[in-house]
Amino acid sequence: MNISHCISRSRALRPCSAGNEQYISWINTLEGRLQIEILGLSPSQKDYKTYSFSNMGDTLIVQPPYDDIYVYYCAAMADYFNSEYDKYENDLILFNSLFEKYCSFIGKHKGKSSKKIKGWYLC
Repeated sequence: MNISHCISRSRALRPCSAGNEQYISWINTLEGRLQIEILGLSPSQKDYKTYSFSNMGDTLIVQPPYDDIYVYYCAAMADYFNSEYDKYENDLILFNSLFEKYCSFIGKHKGKSSKKIKGWYLC
């Protein structure tokens, strides 16, 4: 999935007046935490990725079947942005569930820390 596709899917799921800049910021927040906390990268490493309008076609780090974490994260942030807190909570549950599955996959198949990572609580 790339940024454009993620934003399109998120907007289809949860319409929001936030601009693309805000969506890119949300995606960068999630990508940064994934890279640092899960993959063990440092922001100073050359492999560390951030996104902007100029690279909206770039493929995001997490691949299927776990790539919906981006959509659920952006949907949750859109809900919070729109003050729709019940929807926010529901989307956060979906995000946390898939995020934990991704962390488990990384721990088992990529040789990373076996520490169990619990879901994020974003706000």
